[in-house]
Amino acid sequence: MSEIAPDRARGCLLGLAVGDALFGPVEFMTPEQIVAEHGGALTEMVGGGWLSLRPGQHTDDTAMALCLAHSLIEQHGYAAEDVLRRYVQWSQSGPVDIGGTVAGSLALISSGVRVADATLRVHERNMGESAGNGTIMRCAPLALAFDADELDQHARTDALLTHHDPVGGDATAAFCALLADRLHGDHAPVSSFERAGPGCTERRRAGRSAARWPPTRVRAHRARGGMRSRRRCASRDGAGRHGRARVQQGTDLGRQSRRGR
Repeated sequence: MSEIAPDRARGCLLGLAVGDALFGPVEFMTPEQIVAEHGGALTEMVGGGWLSLRPGQHTDDTAMALCLAHSLIEQHGYAAEDVLRRYVQWSQSGPVDIGGTVAGSLALISSGVRVADATLRVHERNMGESAGNGTIMRCAPLALAFDADELDQHARTDALLTHHDPVGGDATAAFCALLADRLHGDHAPVSSFERAGPGCTERRRAGRSAARWPPTRVRAHRARGGMRSRRRCASRDGAGRHGRARVQQGTDLGRQSRRGR
């Protein structure tokens, strides 16, 4: 596979951080609400929103991606224990935002619960669903660092650190494959996506009917407001030498921006 151009590597992570900071203040707002509040399309760093962000302040999306990127660089590859340690430390630092599934899993893990047991508990607490987008929002550094089979493996492993549902791993692997193709200049990223993507739909179809909760329990959970809070969380939440260099290029400016936050 061709090398990733340095400007693409930088653009990948800067695009993540800029997009996060730009649109964090309008999270959960409809297009009509955004136009009404800002007088049109949002093109400036305004801050505010439900998180009361400062202009240009990023959220958990960028923070977790940076944890992953720094680990890839310092560990010379993907080291799940080191990545998890960084996720836990970040979660205990008082972040401006953290998704419900991620928060629940990392809190249990930090208390000594095994990763698989912690994520399963959160999965069951969420009525058998834990495939939020918290795994996808942080995975861009993996697409910079690895190719093909290694990328697929590490994407799934990283997803399982916080999300028990394997659909989250399927979706993360599919997104990483698509992103890697675009980073390498393939503007019709079909083959890699098709290799990783079908498992999402097939696994979800096979698993949801078996895992469906009794209607009475679902109604009780809705009455407590659980469905509403879970939807909010779901919308927030699913190397070799050259790979480390690509991640380093992408994090240089990201590190500069973190110093001011």
